[in-house]
Amino acid sequence: MPDISDISYPQLFIAYAQEHPEQWPTLVGQEVTHVSYGKGVITGIVERSDKYLIKVCFVNDHKSSKEFPSQFIASPQVFCDVQLPMNLEGIDQTKKRLQAQKAELARQKAIADQESVKRQMIIEQTKIQLRKEEEEFQQLVKEIESMGFTYSNQ
Repeated sequence: MPDISDISYPQLFIAYAQEHPEQWPTLVGQEVTHVSYGKGVITGIVERSDKYLIKVCFVNDHKSSKEFPSQFIASPQVFCDVQLPMNLEGIDQTKKRLQAQKAELARQKAIADQESVKRQMIIEQTKIQLRKEEEEFQQLVKEIESMGFTYSNQ
């Protein structure tokens, strides 16, 4: 099975919650650290048009909560630390699906790379053939001119 070490647990959780929307509320009470606002706690989940927003109350600002698109919990540029529920039923199947998708993408990339190399080889071979034909043509022009004839490309 291919390694998915570049898929973080927050990314895995988002994929899992998209497959199991009833799991979004398990985030409530989880601690997060935002790169600008600092430490906070997820206080709610808001569903809007098939999208989920994460409501976070930050330690430095208890008066208001801020809402973030759910995919932001997987972005280290937004949240540098995220505590998420573990051992969720069915998350292994999501992981396997992500592994299969990653393997398929790698396979498709390898095929595309091979095709690109083939195309580049054909282009290079065509260039070589065209140079060879140009040289042969120039040699024929010289031979014609050496016989006293004039060649005109008009």
